[in-house]
Amino acid sequence: MNVENNNCFGILPNQELSKSAFIAGQGNGIVTVVGKPERKRIILLERSNLLPCVRQTWSFRDGSYVFEGLNPDTVFMVIAVDDQEKYEPVAWDFIKAAIRDA
Repeated sequence: MNVENNNCFGILPNQELSKSAFIAGQGNGIVTVVGKPERKRIILLERSNLLPCVRQTWSFRDGSYVFEGLNPDTVFMVIAVDDQEKYEPVAWDFIKAAIRDA
């Protein structure tokens, strides 16, 4: 189940959900552990001085995930974390959301 939590750690998202941009982990961007796709928690931070948490979700079993309705002008950091505390977090920094083709 890939359910977005729009109230990330008590911080409300500052992006309007009506925006059409997205960030997705597909292809080479899927979440893997020891080279195999995994289901992990994915945290989306806004790349500003305070790094506020915008949203979080869980990747699918195939390692893919998506954050929809993002502002294409905002820069983000995406972090995959292992809640079982076996592996260190993995981050992708300075990511801009892509606009969907019409």
